[in-house]
Amino acid sequence: MTSADGRQRNAGSHLFDLTDRVAIITGAASGIPRAIAIGFAGAGADIVIADLDDAGMAAVAVEIKQHGRKAIEIHADARNESDVARMVETTMHAFAKIDILVAGVGLRVRKPVLDISKEEFEQVLATNLTGVFLCGKHVGRVMVRQERGSIVNIASIMGHTAVPGIPEYAASKGGVVQLTKVMALEWAPFNVRVNSLCPGVTRTPGTKEVWEAPDKLAGILERTPLKRLADPEEMVGPALFLASDASSYVTGASLIVDGGWTAQ
Repeated sequence: MTSADGRQRNAGSHLFDLTDRVAIITGAASGIPRAIAIGFAGAGADIVIADLDDAGMAAVAVEIKQHGRKAIEIHADARNESDVARMVETTMHAFAKIDILVAGVGLRVRKPVLDISKEEFEQVLATNLTGVFLCGKHVGRVMVRQERGSIVNIASIMGHTAVPGIPEYAASKGGVVQLTKVMALEWAPFNVRVNSLCPGVTRTPGTKEVWEAPDKLAGILERTPLKRLADPEEMVGPALFLASDASSYVTGASLIVDGGWTAQ
């Protein structure tokens, strides 16, 4: 199929094919980014795993290689600009291109506004928002030069709605949603697409204290029309859509994957 602008379009499942593409995924040692890293490898991508958990990265690399794809582990802190610059430099040295970035590092404190300290608030913003900014800035520079690329920033439904007790998390994820839109507008002329993926409550190590507490879990299920939590693997398909040619006309969007939470 040929599009109106003369570019060839694949059809069907080929739209989701990531064969020989290079994806940097931050926070990929665990949780949703881990599932996405393995899922993208299954779709044909070579993966750069960036995290501070060396053992977790090594375990993910084994699974990626089982798909016959390359995996590079980079010990990097997304809050540290020199680490992020080194991550990009290492990736370019190894592959000479970056096709996809999934900015997935996340942190939450779970304290109400009156109890959270300034230091705790700033720590979460530095991880969840500044980290996305730094990764996007340095990877975006490469993609603008290439005149192609797709960035998926992991936000949250808390970037669109709110619950009590996580002010720093909601503020940071709302910032990610808005930052994503600005990046999308600035880089659209260079064929670089930027979107945010906004999961609902997902069964990960970071939410363990919620889904292991019967009273908290009951409250979440009450507000979720599908009456269950998401598994990390359920975010792979939405992330693959945003990263692949299947979403070639999508930029600046938030894809909400929440079991119906925000539909109410």
